[in-house]
Amino acid sequence: MTSLPEELLLLALDDETGSVHSDAIGLGLAGAQLVELALGGHVVLEGGRLHASAGDRTDDPLLNAALADIATNGKPAKPSAWLSSRGRGMVSAYGARLAEAGLVKHQKSKTLGVITTHRYPATDTSVKAEVRARLDAVVAQRGGAPDPRTEALASLVHAIGLARRLYGGRDGAGARKELRALAEGDWAARAVSREIAKATAAITAAVAAAAVTAAAGSS
Repeated sequence: MTSLPEELLLLALDDETGSVHSDAIGLGLAGAQLVELALGGHVVLEGGRLHASAGDRTDDPLLNAALADIATNGKPAKPSAWLSSRGRGMVSAYGARLAEAGLVKHQKSKTLGVITTHRYPATDTSVKAEVRARLDAVVAQRGGAPDPRTEALASLVHAIGLARRLYGGRDGAGARKELRALAEGDWAARAVSREIAKATAAITAAVAAAAVTAAAGSS
């Protein structure tokens, strides 16, 4: 069975080009790790902070790394604070896992001979189709209450801005509304959304400052 982070990455990948359709996928994958750990009883959210027992283990090396980071982080951290330090390297880690499973092919290239680009075009879309079918059932409110993992997946899809890609246009408005409602009730999705908002604000401020400096230099 694929893990929640793997399912989220599959949904974010373009099957043909292998590019990722979300600038916030790293934070989303870290958020998916938190959900997996919480559903497995390895992490508890108490008083708005993450708690984990030192020495606790799962059968997943990537989740174990996240779990160890939570357990040995000293003072229990707020989910958004923990996420802010975990986004980097997530796509590579889970992209490699999908490639090992034969679901994607890892392609690496260089732009201008300097910037390395990683892409993951699909080689087997059967698992992604099953994940998408589960997500479609949730947003269409079919089959009663969704299972916790699929509900969390739906929430994270909204949190990382993937909803409009998967359910675009006027026809997808109802699906996007359902995803937003799910995300508002999910603590991991809310934490991811807060970190995305902070990152966006920081980028906007940097661009504005650069523009002011450039204007001052030309006057």
